[in-house]
Amino acid sequence: MLAEGLVIDRFWVIDPDYAGQSPPERLEQVNRALAESLRTPDGQAPTFRRTWALSRRPGAKLSTAQTRVNIDNSSSEQYTIFDIFAHDRVGLLWAITRTLFECGLSVSRARIATHLDQVVDVFYTVDQDGNKVADEGRLEEIRARLLTVIEDQNCVE
Repeated sequence: MLAEGLVIDRFWVIDPDYAGQSPPERLEQVNRALAESLRTPDGQAPTFRRTWALSRRPGAKLSTAQTRVNIDNSSSEQYTIFDIFAHDRVGLLWAITRTLFECGLSVSRARIATHLDQVVDVFYTVDQDGNKVADEGRLEEIRARLLTVIEDQNCVE
């Protein structure tokens, strides 16, 4: 975190509409959308438009894995790690990160991946004091809130 509560985020995004580098007008479009989303008042859910349809190889089966939220407090001295496995849908990542924020956590690092219809997201988090969450009761409360928002099929459409 920088002075006055400013944060710098870095994203690596692959645009499936272009084989190589996206053209400058596409980058400007994304920049405008990102800036506008930052101006949205707190608590107001964003709107998501469907851009790409789920594409599968013929004969490929969708995942039947169940939703899981694993909490790891032993792999890192610095972070409480949340591993999330769930079926993907529009707005799911926003719902998860919003819930972590509402639970008083800050995401220091994240690894986001989607395979067919299954997300495997890993969040390295700290509390408001910059520490791991040590209280088992609080960890279970956070897990329950995450499971509730993940299983909410009316996420944000």
